[in-house]
Amino acid sequence: MPCCGFFSLPPDEDGVSPLGWLLDQYLQSREAAHNPQSRAAAFSSRVRRLTHLLVHVEPCEVPAAAGAAPRPNGRNRSHDWGSLATPGLPSSIVKNLTRCWQAAVEEQVNSFLTSRWRDDDFVPRYCEQFNNLQKSSSELFGPRAAFLLALQNGCAGALLKLPFLKAAHVSEQFARHIDQRIQGSRIGGARGMEMLAHLQRCLETVLIFSGLEIATTFEHYYQHYMADRLLSLGCSWLEGAVLEQIGACFPHRLPQQMLRTLSTSEELQRQFHVYQLQRLDQELLKLEDTEKKIQEASGKEHAGAHEEEAEEAGAAAAAEVTEEEEEENEDLYYEGAMPEVSVLVLSPRCWPTASICHTLNPRTCLPSYLRGTLNRYSNFYNKSQSYPVLEQGPQRRLQWTWLGRAEVLFGDQTLHVSTVQMWLLLYLNNLKAVSVENLRALSGLPADTLNQAVGLLTSSRGPLDLHEQKDVPGGVLKIRDDSEEPRPRRGNVWLIPPQTYLKAEDEEGRNLEKRRNLLNCLIVRILKAHGDEGLHIGQLVYLVLEAWQKGPCPPRALVSGLGRGSACSSTDVLSCILHLLGKGTVRRRDDRPQVLSYAVPVTLMEPHTESLNPGSSGPNPPLTFHTLQIRSRGVPYASCTVTQSFSTFR
Repeated sequence: MPCCGFFSLPPDEDGVSPLGWLLDQYLQSREAAHNPQSRAAAFSSRVRRLTHLLVHVEPCEVPAAAGAAPRPNGRNRSHDWGSLATPGLPSSIVKNLTRCWQAAVEEQVNSFLTSRWRDDDFVPRYCEQFNNLQKSSSELFGPRAAFLLALQNGCAGALLKLPFLKAAHVSEQFARHIDQRIQGSRIGGARGMEMLAHLQRCLETVLIFSGLEIATTFEHYYQHYMADRLLSLGCSWLEGAVLEQIGACFPHRLPQQMLRTLSTSEELQRQFHVYQLQRLDQELLKLEDTEKKIQEASGKEHAGAHEEEAEEAGAAAAAEVTEEEEEENEDLYYEGAMPEVSVLVLSPRCWPTASICHTLNPRTCLPSYLRGTLNRYSNFYNKSQSYPVLEQGPQRRLQWTWLGRAEVLFGDQTLHVSTVQMWLLLYLNNLKAVSVENLRALSGLPADTLNQAVGLLTSSRGPLDLHEQKDVPGGVLKIRDDSEEPRPRRGNVWLIPPQTYLKAEDEEGRNLEKRRNLLNCLIVRILKAHGDEGLHIGQLVYLVLEAWQKGPCPPRALVSGLGRGSACSSTDVLSCILHLLGKGTVRRRDDRPQVLSYAVPVTLMEPHTESLNPGSSGPNPPLTFHTLQIRSRGVPYASCTVTQSFSTFR
């Protein structure tokens, strides 16, 4: 029988075609084929020679068999080999090969996801699996774009089969792995280059998320890890390079907007530097004018009358200083070296800081030399955001938070700490001891956030000791005595709290799935109300967003109960529309594909309530971010006593 006719044979009783079976066996025997003396190596060699021959074969048509079963429609059909290698197709053998190759890849990836999705090393193993499939595609078919596309479609099909919570767990694993590789690349040297190579392989795998529903959850988790990374370590060239490569995987483009806000903050910082110099020049000019008036008044013959005039001139000059200017000028008479303060203005529209940031009151929690700088920046920002054309609308106002990082000098050590830890150390400059309960009452921070900061400061590398007392809840903090426990007094000590946004799929995943299910219900209800005529996709998105915000369905209690998942955008609605199109619940009109209509009934299940991490108990730990960066222009002031004190350096 001719070769083409053989591969056009109908499937057997098990629904397996000869072509699909060969490709499946080739992938399963890949590891065993490394031994050139094995039967697997001989089998793989024959399959490779056969596929090389088939990709160069001219189209071969076979008459359609009578009573051939039609192919099922819909994206959720099972990929049996019979549906892919149907005899009598008017297409070429190459097209038939691509279909079977896509199904073989989908079966392999689906089997891997089903068995390995919980593993701690899931992402490296998945990247290795994807790399092996790429090698197999090159071995079997050469560098043909059709088979590379079939490989990507096969991987995408396997990802689409995952339940929502499993898909959320997979996307969180990828976001965490990329975060670890980006941080590891900062090491430099051979280790850093190895991390960059691992990162590149992972990014090539992640590109498949583009256009899939999993891209929405991947962006959600990547946004949180990126925010934590940027605010604790700062921005690097690698952030932009990664987004340039996988930017298509972010439907809302939130990571790109986060980088743009950092660029805007840098420009505002440069403008603020000029603003500070102008304010300083004005204050010095006022002082010079006041001194001249006093000297002129005191130099006249009638001392008494003119002394009164000088006092009036000085009082008039002092009256010009408003309360706001006094707050701005709190640090003008500070005798120590002024630390350099860098401020990042973060927009809550793209930065995930709404649920973890806590309001900072500079008047009660910061020393005067830092408080004055923040007050000046607030006034500068308010003036820069005031436009005559937009006076009717609300103006943007800054809200200071505890998100930040600093460098504090303690002896010969440079302590890298968060803003909470910086405040705590500076607060101990004037006290020998302070209770944790008093710190909590003064700062207004939750107990877990404060305890996390205290835990690192009282560790073996930290400068503090925590003394437990029965009558004092939480214990008392004191500066550690070096005579009791000697430790190195030079170098940098990193005490910033580590990332806590790990394994967050429990609560986050449930909220995301609830939002997806509510949106699906809205889409189905609106389309059912419009009958067979359907709706234009743009109008459908508008109606869904309007119903989400105003009701009556879903109820406001359901939406507000989603927490951070309550926000909804047009991208979320489009993602749900694609999901319903894949399920066959929504259909497009053949003559007008932009018009959608309701197709078949669908049962939208409530999200799973069980945790994907059986070992976890209680809610996930809160996120931790660091945004405030403070630098020094000179040598920090030194204490005149022998007692060590803390000073803000950066």
